[in-house]
Amino acid sequence: MKISVCSYNIHSGKNIFHRPTLQKMIRFFRRNPIDILAVQEIHQNSKHGWQVDVCKNQLEMETAFAGNVLIKDGYYGIAIFSRFPILKSEHVKLTSQKEQRGLLHLKLKIDGSEVNVLNTHLGLGRKERMIQLNELEDLISSDSSPTLLFGDFNSSSSLSLPPLIDLGKKAGKEELPTFFPLRKRIDFIFTSPSFQLVDYDVIPVQYSDHYPVRASLVLRQ
Repeated sequence: MKISVCSYNIHSGKNIFHRPTLQKMIRFFRRNPIDILAVQEIHQNSKHGWQVDVCKNQLEMETAFAGNVLIKDGYYGIAIFSRFPILKSEHVKLTSQKEQRGLLHLKLKIDGSEVNVLNTHLGLGRKERMIQLNELEDLISSDSSPTLLFGDFNSSSSLSLPPLIDLGKKAGKEELPTFFPLRKRIDFIFTSPSFQLVDYDVIPVQYSDHYPVRASLVLRQ
């Protein structure tokens, strides 16, 4: 079964000039539908907007949200929007030195199989990220189900999370920047060997300070 997936740091629904662009992002994904959309830097509070609800309603997708940072009457964090049924949702807080970081872990039902779908946004410090990556590795190794991992890893270094595969590297497109102000690739999609890569690309739309990272995959039975 072929599925389309995307990882996107939406920069609080603003472009590089801090102008609101959330509706442009939503229109883009309505024109270019995605089966699983993993989003970082999204709000669910009255100060910056109920962005999770807005995306859920306008994209008409099943939704899970993990609030890592308390803001007024709500949170700021990460979300996953899915066209597949969500069987389970878990928010795992990662060891953090400054801003609280976390992992959103879903179980989805895809073509009769249970699939782990993970979304994260790692810290800015190298030592902090190394601890968080070790925590990710422990979680990944504890479950042999097919796995998808999305996120802003705040690192342009080549990352190794065995047995997962870096799709950008596999596609030979690891030089494509995803964080365009610094022309660096810091947004990644990893999959277990259960998935066959059909295509991978970084989409140069400037609605955020990041580009969306998109891939098409086939889940092997």
